[in-house]
Amino acid sequence: SGERSEDDLTHKMGDIVRINQRLFENINAGAPEIIVEDLWDLLQYHVTTYFDNNTAGVPPAKHRSGRALRTLVQRLKGKRGRFRDNLTGKRVNFAARSTITPDPYLSINEVGIPEAIAKELTVPEFLSEWNEKHLKKMLKETDRILYIIRPNGQRKKVSEENKSEILEELAPGFKIERTLENGDIVLFNRQPSLHRISMMAHYARIMPNKTFRINPGVCKPYNADFDGDEMNLHVPQTEEGKAEARNLMLCSNQAISPRHGGPVVVLDEDSVSGSFTLSLKSTKFEKHEAMRFLYEIGITEIPDADVEGKYYSGKLIFSQLLPKDLNLEYESYACGLVKKAGLCKSCAKEECAFDTFVKIKNGLLVSGVIDSASLGERKGQLADALFRNYGPETLEKFYLGLSRLSTATITRKGMTAGIDEYQTSETVETLRQEAIAEELEESAKLVEEYKKGTLEHIPGKNLAESFETRMLVIGSKVKNKLEKQILKEKIEQTLNVEKPAYNTSIIVLSKAKGSPINFTNMSGFWGQVSVREGRPKRGFKNRLSSINRKGDIGAIAGGFIQNNFIQGLTPREFFYHSMGGRQGEVDTSVATKVSGYLYRRLANSLKDLVINNDETVRTANKNLIQYTYGEDAVFPMKAVRGKSIDVKRIADSVAAEPARQKSKSD
Repeated sequence: SGERSEDDLTHKMGDIVRINQRLFENINAGAPEIIVEDLWDLLQYHVTTYFDNNTAGVPPAKHRSGRALRTLVQRLKGKRGRFRDNLTGKRVNFAARSTITPDPYLSINEVGIPEAIAKELTVPEFLSEWNEKHLKKMLKETDRILYIIRPNGQRKKVSEENKSEILEELAPGFKIERTLENGDIVLFNRQPSLHRISMMAHYARIMPNKTFRINPGVCKPYNADFDGDEMNLHVPQTEEGKAEARNLMLCSNQAISPRHGGPVVVLDEDSVSGSFTLSLKSTKFEKHEAMRFLYEIGITEIPDADVEGKYYSGKLIFSQLLPKDLNLEYESYACGLVKKAGLCKSCAKEECAFDTFVKIKNGLLVSGVIDSASLGERKGQLADALFRNYGPETLEKFYLGLSRLSTATITRKGMTAGIDEYQTSETVETLRQEAIAEELEESAKLVEEYKKGTLEHIPGKNLAESFETRMLVIGSKVKNKLEKQILKEKIEQTLNVEKPAYNTSIIVLSKAKGSPINFTNMSGFWGQVSVREGRPKRGFKNRLSSINRKGDIGAIAGGFIQNNFIQGLTPREFFYHSMGGRQGEVDTSVATKVSGYLYRRLANSLKDLVINNDETVRTANKNLIQYTYGEDAVFPMKAVRGKSIDVKRIADSVAAEPARQKSKSD
C-alpha cells in the first residue's frame, strides 16, 4: 500500500514525543493554564498506555484501523505473552502432531506413527564397532540416513551422489541421523497437560495412513477420546533422554495412578463388554473356534477341553492370559447388582447360581465374570494385583492379550441394541402402574399436611424445605422399586440362560458403560425431575408452567414424569425434563472453565514443593510446609487402598509359595 508499517511501541513513542513537544511550546508561549493542563493530561495518558493499554478506567489507545495497540504489559502477560508463549513454553524441533484413532491390536506401550511423519523425524545414533556393519548396510541399501556428523561436529547431508564417498569415510566416532524405525522410544502428549501422566513414553510402530494409533486402554491418563482429538509426539535426541523415557516414563510403568493408588491405564468400554461376554458361564466354543481365539494371543498349543469333554469355555481361554500361580477372590460388579435386585440372600461365593463371584485358582478362572471390578479405573482388582505382584511387563502383556481377545469376542458374538429389549413384561408394567399410583397418593397426603402446617419438620430445615425434601424422597423410593424389578429380569435374561442376548444388558451389567437407571428411564418411568438438588421451582408466579393451576405444588405440577422414553413424554413432561437437562449442560461448560483456571493457579503455587531426604515437604528456598509428606509418608501410587502395606496379600503370597515352587519344578 506504500504506507510504512510501524511497531505499536514506536507508534506510541511518537505520540509521547509529539505531545511533549506541544506541551513544551505551549508552556514557553505562555498559553492559558487550561490548555497546558489538557496537554499535561494527554501526555500522562500516552505514557500510561505505553506501559499498559488495558488500565481500568482509561480508554485503550487504538491504531488508525481501530485495533487496540499491544503495548508493554500486553506483550508480557497472558497466554500469548512473552512468558507463556516464548519462555516457559515454546515451539520445538523433532515433534509431530496428528489426530488419534484407536487400534486394539497395539500394545499399551506402542504408538502407531504414520509413515509420512516417520520419514520426517530423525534420531541421532552413534557409530561404534558394535553397530558399524548395521549402519553401513542401512546407508548403502536405504535412504533412511539423512545426515552424518563428523567427530569435529561438521554435518554433511547424505545424497545419492555422495553415498559411496561417505561409506568410505564412516568410522567409529561418527554420528548419523536416521529416520524413525520400529522400536524407537518417543514421548506422546495430549494437551491440556493437567498431570504427570499426560505425557508418557511409547515405542514407535511405523504404520500406513495419516493418524497416530493408540490402544484404547491408554485413553484414561491422557483423558483422550477419538472424536477428533489431536496429540503431540516428541523424539528424544540424547542417550540420557532415551534412557529416562524408557525407565521413568514408559506407559506400562504408569498403570497405577499417583492420585488414588488404583489402576489408571485400564481397558474399558468395548474391552469390558468383550471380557464379560467371554467369561460368561454360557460361553463355550468348539475346537476350531477356540484355536482361533488362542492364536490371537500367540498360543499354538491348545489345552484340554473343559466342557463336556469337547467344548472349550470362555473362562479357559481367558485363563491363558493369567500367571500360573495367581490366586484371587473378590466380588464382581455384577455380584453387587445381583444383591441389589434381591436375587441373592447370602453369598455362596464360587457356588453362586449367577456365577458372579470371581475366583482365580493357580491361574485358572474357576468362577465369576470379568467386568469393571476386575479391569476398571481405580477399583480394578485383577489389573491392580497383576501390576503389584508381577510387575508392569506382565500387565502390559495381559492387556495386549485381553485387548485382542475381547475385540475378537465382540466381533464373533456381536453386540447390538434394539427397541425390543426395552419392551417390558406384564410384571414390570403392573409394578409401574402401582408405583405411579403410590407416588401420586403419598405426595397428595404430603401436600395436604404441608397446607395444614402439620407436616413433621426435618431437623435443620423449615416447613417448605422439609416438604420439598420429602417429595424428592418419595419420587426416589418408588423409582427404586421399579428399577429393582427391571434389573432382576435383565440379570436373569443374561446370567441365567444358555443363550443370552448380546445387547445393552451386557454393557450395563458389566459396567462397561451406563447404569441400571438407564433401563428404568427407557422401560419404566423417568420419575421426579431434579434441578439443583431439588424440584424445579423457577417458572411463573405460584406455578411452574402456564398450564398448571396457581398454587398447585403436587407431584405432577412439580415435575414428576410418569412416562418412559419408549412410550414418549407428554409436552409438559418433555418441558420439565429439559429443565434437568439444561442444568447438566450449563454445569459442564461452567465447571470446566472455573475448575481449569483454579487448577492452574493451584498447580503454579505448589509446583516448587519438594520432598527432602528427611521426608519433610519444603519450598525451593527450604521453607518447611509439612514435617512428613502427606502426614503419613505414604505415596498413593505405592500404597494399597490407602495403606502402606497390604498384610492380607503378603500372607496369601507366603501361603501360596509352596504351590508356586511345586508348579515351577513340575
